[in-house]
Amino acid sequence: MKRAEPYRKPAKDETAPKSFWRRQGGRAWSGIKRGATATAGAFQRALFGDKETRRIEILQRLSAMPEGKELLEVAAENDIGLRITGWNPLSGIAGYVGRDEGAAESHVGVMNDGKVPAMVMTLFHELRHVAQQADNGTLKDAEYDTLMPGTKGYIEMLLTEADAFTAEILQAKRLEKRGQPEYFSALRQRGGGVMREAEKFLRRQPYEIFHDDAEFSRALFTHLMLDGLNSYAGLYLHQIEKDFRQAHTLEEFKKLAKEITAPPPYESMGEILGAQYGKDYAAGVSMTGIATVFMHTRPDAEQRLMRDIDKVVKQAVADVMTTEGFARACAKIEAGLSGVMEQLPELSDWQEYEEDFGAEKIYSDKTKALRQTVRIASHGTKPMLRDSFRKAAADRRAGEKRRGTTAGKRMKNKNKGPDAAP
Repeated sequence: MKRAEPYRKPAKDETAPKSFWRRQGGRAWSGIKRGATATAGAFQRALFGDKETRRIEILQRLSAMPEGKELLEVAAENDIGLRITGWNPLSGIAGYVGRDEGAAESHVGVMNDGKVPAMVMTLFHELRHVAQQADNGTLKDAEYDTLMPGTKGYIEMLLTEADAFTAEILQAKRLEKRGQPEYFSALRQRGGGVMREAEKFLRRQPYEIFHDDAEFSRALFTHLMLDGLNSYAGLYLHQIEKDFRQAHTLEEFKKLAKEITAPPPYESMGEILGAQYGKDYAAGVSMTGIATVFMHTRPDAEQRLMRDIDKVVKQAVADVMTTEGFARACAKIEAGLSGVMEQLPELSDWQEYEEDFGAEKIYSDKTKALRQTVRIASHGTKPMLRDSFRKAAADRRAGEKRRGTTAGKRMKNKNKGPDAAP
């Protein structure tokens, strides 16, 4: 019996002329799409204002601020343009620094939501990122969509965001003090996890109690690094998880790992960035040193996870990892990622330090001691991180020595028997 052939749709003859109705239908559909796009554009212009008008307005407002003018000059020196994007609340992105595919220069994008003070502050925040990259020498070859190695990429991302949010909030508080409260109000209305943590900080330590702006910046930056960037930490960890899942085989992961590029060492804090925190704050401490210390203030499980990721990437690039070893490493990292990401919501509750017993499982005694040292180092009129780090290291060594001495005495007494003196 002859087997029935499966039905196959006849090949389309591209040379055959289209029927009148098909031509008309295609034209109608194209017209509908053009009309919908034009209607959406007209609606956005009516609701939020013309993009070019908004662009000119926020540039004028920012250039009228001494601090904003300084950032605009850095952008101009590096040929950074400003692009106003359409309103898209689902994207969750108010602004960005990026580069079009194939383009030589980067640009700053700010979403047009019609709220001019908020757009000005978003531009200020993104221009701070431009200044960071210009200071670090990575502005021309920055990779905006490439994952950097675990520890380095992770902590530098947190450092840059804490710095940009600190600069943005400080600027809003300065303007509020000058009689322009609408900028800080715009930040509060924008909300978000970072701003909620900043407001908690400001309720406990108002802007007015600090000796100067440098002390306020140091304290806020430290608070954000320790407690305020869990949303960004989560985004980075999700990206790592995505990359590990996309690499189904060791060969695919090797290719991915070799594409990962680390930025050059960030060894100095430039004049614009350093002025915000006071010239003595980072004296004698490299940016790599600061990054290392702040990484050690992160939850212990996070630190272990990043070390494991660094190890896998290093072994994959060096081509010394077996297929079985890669499978075991992936399973370990996936389990670590799940555990750390489950912890992230709890971390935002670690505000009343000693009272929050839930934090006992998140931070070890060593980590908590360093976190407290870093907090103390941010206050005062002329703090120096180097001295605080040395003190923390000395205290840790003294504590380890005391614990070792106590353990030695216990062992000695135990060996002497039950009649030994305590």
